[in-house]
Amino acid sequence: MALASGTRLGPYEIIAALGAGGMGEVYKARDTRLDRIVAIKILPEALSSDPEFRERFDREARSISRLEHPHICALHDVGERGGTAFLVMQYLEGETLADRLKRSTLPFEQALQCAIQTADALDTAHRAGIVHRDLKPGNIILTKAGAKLLDFGLAKTNKPVGSGAGLSMLPTTPPNLTAVGTILGTFQYMAPEQLEGREVDARTDIFAFGAVLYEMLTGNKAFEGRSQASLIASILTAEPQSLTNIRPLTPPALEHLVRVSLAKDPDRRWQSMRDVHRELTWIADVASRSDLVAAPSRRSRGRTIASALAIGICGMAAGAGLTVVRMSSRTPSSTPDPIARFSIPLKSGTVLTNSMSAVALSPDGKNVVFSADYGTGAQLYLRALDRLTVEPLDGTAGAVAPFFSPDGRWVGFWARARLHKIALGGGAPQEICDAPEAHPAAWSDDGTIFFTSTDGAGLSRVSANGGTAVIVTTPSRDTREKTHRGPEVLPGGKAVLMSVGTGDISSWDDARIEAVVLTTGERKILIRGGTNPRYVSSGHLIYARAGSLLAVPFDLDHLEVTGAPTTVVSDVVTDPVSGFANFAISRNGSLLYATGAPLTSNAALVWVDRRGRAESIGDSRRPFIFLQLSPDGQRVAVEISAANEDVWIYDLARNGMTRLTSGWDNAVPIWSPDGVHVAFQTNRATPGAYDLFWQRADGRGSAERLPIDTASLQWPETWSRDRRFLVFGRREAGAYNLWVWSAAERTAKRLFERSIAARISPDGRWIAYGSSQSGRMEVYVQAFPGPSRTWQVSIDGGNTPVWAPDGHELFYRSADQTMSARITTTPEFSAARPTRLFSGSYLTGLSSYDVGRDGRFLMIRPEPQTVTQLNVILNWSDELKSRAPRPVP
Repeated sequence: MALASGTRLGPYEIIAALGAGGMGEVYKARDTRLDRIVAIKILPEALSSDPEFRERFDREARSISRLEHPHICALHDVGERGGTAFLVMQYLEGETLADRLKRSTLPFEQALQCAIQTADALDTAHRAGIVHRDLKPGNIILTKAGAKLLDFGLAKTNKPVGSGAGLSMLPTTPPNLTAVGTILGTFQYMAPEQLEGREVDARTDIFAFGAVLYEMLTGNKAFEGRSQASLIASILTAEPQSLTNIRPLTPPALEHLVRVSLAKDPDRRWQSMRDVHRELTWIADVASRSDLVAAPSRRSRGRTIASALAIGICGMAAGAGLTVVRMSSRTPSSTPDPIARFSIPLKSGTVLTNSMSAVALSPDGKNVVFSADYGTGAQLYLRALDRLTVEPLDGTAGAVAPFFSPDGRWVGFWARARLHKIALGGGAPQEICDAPEAHPAAWSDDGTIFFTSTDGAGLSRVSANGGTAVIVTTPSRDTREKTHRGPEVLPGGKAVLMSVGTGDISSWDDARIEAVVLTTGERKILIRGGTNPRYVSSGHLIYARAGSLLAVPFDLDHLEVTGAPTTVVSDVVTDPVSGFANFAISRNGSLLYATGAPLTSNAALVWVDRRGRAESIGDSRRPFIFLQLSPDGQRVAVEISAANEDVWIYDLARNGMTRLTSGWDNAVPIWSPDGVHVAFQTNRATPGAYDLFWQRADGRGSAERLPIDTASLQWPETWSRDRRFLVFGRREAGAYNLWVWSAAERTAKRLFERSIAARISPDGRWIAYGSSQSGRMEVYVQAFPGPSRTWQVSIDGGNTPVWAPDGHELFYRSADQTMSARITTTPEFSAARPTRLFSGSYLTGLSSYDVGRDGRFLMIRPEPQTVTQLNVILNWSDELKSRAPRPVP
């Protein structure tokens, strides 16, 4: 059934046909809800009309849709429209491995890389109980981000299957390859047990993988036949020609790996794809260190020599650009690599995301990742030092504060109130844990990530594989500590460095740096006056103060500073509010930093209409963080963030502001329903923890503590219309939960777990909130005070809901997009499919926007401040050892 361009399948609009096969037709399409390109596979009527097939297909598709791996093509959706069943998949640009092999064999390194990525993808599927059953070059696509494994849409869950497995077990062989006398594309990769209709499992995929790897390396298929019968006989009885007979310099270990993969008896093959992946990784590592590659042709040898000469010349001219490549690794007897300085020019209009460190350098010093905003919201960008282009990392919209894994293969970041990671090789981001506020993090060698998710919570840790965060440090009330920030895991993993701020500091330049022994919890003060500590292999601690980097000798064994600090780099772009400096240091001693004028955290309050047209309010520019409109729409309660946070009242009619609080931290203001009081969080009464206070908005009288227990971190969210209930958020054991306090009963109880950003509807009957209980942050609604049935409003992610003044529409934010859903409450609650109103670079997070009575949105727009370049110093640690330092003034 061919579909014409413009045909709609639900929200998907067909653009063009991509191909067809025995299992259906594939089309390029546009998801009209999210405005993204997807690939849609239409199933043949014979299959989609079979009830048994459809039931199994839907069950298996749901299972496979949960697979998240950078080298697996993501399955987005499954649907049916007018009797037509279809799959919605990630749209990929590239060529299939089959098409690539038509030109020539793959170079040794590329073949190994493709094999390692595919093996890793299959291992993930197998551990989820899913067998592919149709692995072949046509189902592997080569993209800029690496290999992507396709066609998991018809894989099977790993249960015994007999000869009557049904249509879902049939290969996706195109019809034109079924004639006698034609070499059969799919059959050439099928294992003996699959051909004979016996039980299949992960080892069946291992056989197909061996056949694909053989073909990548030799250009020949492992098994040949002039007909279907002769091909099957070859698979069942024959052995493929030795790899070394075709490619003489093939490593023996690789020959052995392929031979074992192609064993006829499943019990004699590798028993898991994890073992195959481990072997391939080891082979690639040995090859990289011993030049164990096939001999190049005369033509390619000449090209290699010319390339080496060109790279050497570029290395001598490193200061002119970014074409610097290290040609050899250092050995104990070799001459130290020279110190080289150069700049990475950035695209005009680059705005580094402020309030946190926006730059990261891989441990080997070869890759730079930075978070920037070009007017459409923050995103991560990758610059490999041996390339001349900056590439966006797909799937990182809204991402800030990047950091690398110890092996340099993954980048961690914050987005949409969650901590994520993404593979540099490509693929969808993977969520790790809740983290409503973004701060720099550190990834240790044992797979633990240390971070500070918000003020008052101290340091936390979580597994890089995901889970619940565990608190490591808590600010001390006795010493008036306000927060712990910027972790750095020291070599050996026995201690973590952090910056400690107190309520007494006037700026983060006055903070202190401490070491925390993880086994005992012992804390040692190392430096008074500085932030962002980093350890360098030269035996120094590097830290930031007043826009400069300072170095001080450091005894790693005894966790002691052993000398006086010296200034080593000046003019590092630093955020004055958070104290975070934009620099990073690799394990091999290279330095990356942004230089220029200090960042400003100023932002503007703006009205934005439903079409995204913005209008500034007056000429006020302050570091606004949170806001909420008063019930009459005439005033705005805002939080302004400096060394300490405070609540101000902005009068819209007079275009003037009045300070409501001062001293310590007073944040997250919300109005009482009558507009008389403003409630907020504060650590004024309990240093190192937070209470909820309220104060008259006109400033008369003093602030009063609400009768709610003190907690390490809590904040007000929303009042009920009759002021009988106050919903507030609280951080507990690494998770963010919603609580409700009853004024009548003077007690509080937990309302929703793993939830945040609640708003009670104008009529007081409903509560909207964001929750990650499904594994992704979405917006939900329940009757209030409940409990009741739960309705999901958002689709494909969302948070921070706000009701329209009439209660018939619910707004929420999804990355940089503002979404809307029409709401009906009679005779029962229902929400229409959300629609996108507009997108833009507006502050996101708890209480970061509101809706006026005229339907416009009051939002916070950060002030752009462009950075033109990043600076790199290779082998900077050698300079620390040899240079004459300048004393600190």
